[in-house]
Amino acid sequence: MAREREGGPSRRARDLDQRLLRIKEDIRRRWIELGAVLAEIQETLAYRELGFANFQQYVEDRLAVSSRWATYLVCMVRKARRFGIDANTVARLDISKSLEIFRVDDARKARTLIEQTAAENVSLKEGKRRVAVALGQSTEDEPPTRPKGVVLFGVAVGGHTSGHHGRPV
Repeated sequence: MAREREGGPSRRARDLDQRLLRIKEDIRRRWIELGAVLAEIQETLAYRELGFANFQQYVEDRLAVSSRWATYLVCMVRKARRFGIDANTVARLDISKSLEIFRVDDARKARTLIEQTAAENVSLKEGKRRVAVALGQSTEDEPPTRPKGVVLFGVAVGGHTSGHHGRPV
């Protein structure tokens, strides 16, 4: 399809771009909703009633995602609730940025990071740097590797290559 104006995007390209941006916003809200539903499934042990031995099996079968990722999402939603941060505020960010910010275990710092990241359209790399500062960690270009057994999002991780990938602590 030809462009309507020389040097600018065609109407079709602009329309497709607008559709994409609307879907992106919907996806942001749906990730938070997904995390809330997964948290309830985990809390109520509903996965057992559905014939699954554990939560990890449930999410891997139903969602085709790693149990570690699902656990991070659940922990993020729980931490947002604990901090009094509503879903609409969290949904202003991409999921990767939200997951990174919720490594911080201080409600005020997490709220500030969310507001700044959304207002300034901070990149993921810069967001990670700001989270490191909030956590009192190194802010070098290359973050240090995480040691085995580190706790992220309230979940002990590290050193696992199969089986149980994370456990609430």
